[in-house]
Amino acid sequence: MKKQLIAIAIICLATSVFAQNNKQTKTPKDNPQDYWVAVERNGLVGYIDGFGKEVVEAKYNSISSFGEFAASWALVEKDGLLGFIDKTGAEVVEPKYEAIDRFDEFKEHWALVQKNGLLGFIDLFGKEVVEPKYDAISPFGNHMPEWALIEKDGLLGFIDKAGEEVVKPMYETIDGFKSASRK
Repeated sequence: MKKQLIAIAIICLATSVFAQNNKQTKTPKDNPQDYWVAVERNGLVGYIDGFGKEVVEAKYNSISSFGEFAASWALVEKDGLLGFIDKTGAEVVEPKYEAIDRFDEFKEHWALVQKNGLLGFIDLFGKEVVEPKYDAISPFGNHMPEWALIEKDGLLGFIDKAGEEVVKPMYETIDGFKSASRK
């Protein structure tokens, strides 16, 4: 019995030492944003890294947390308009939108955007996949599978998941729908 207890103690000790020696240490290369420090100049914000190097110019009114809207992007606001920066600090979507929804709410990898009061979509590459030209857009699949009801100048139509108009907005009602739900 004594030999068994000693063997168990040796195994536990060896496991503990092995685990401590294999502990992974987090470095700035793993997630550099953990080492960024927010800075403010003339009322505008940006970031410097742990070496004092400016990684995001202090030109934004605000910067959200990374991952809040898209996995590796942070929402930025500049002069009342919204865009995104990536985890390298590069501006991937120029601040030109009045509003941006979270990605994947309407369609996977797309975010609803508003520009000049009109709605469209951007993708995870920052590209406008549907030009902001609609007064309202309902979620995909609400009315027709794979389509979203759109409204422009009081007329209804549909776009597909490629962003193409499959039914141009030219109808006052479509099967009882008098307006798209998202304005």
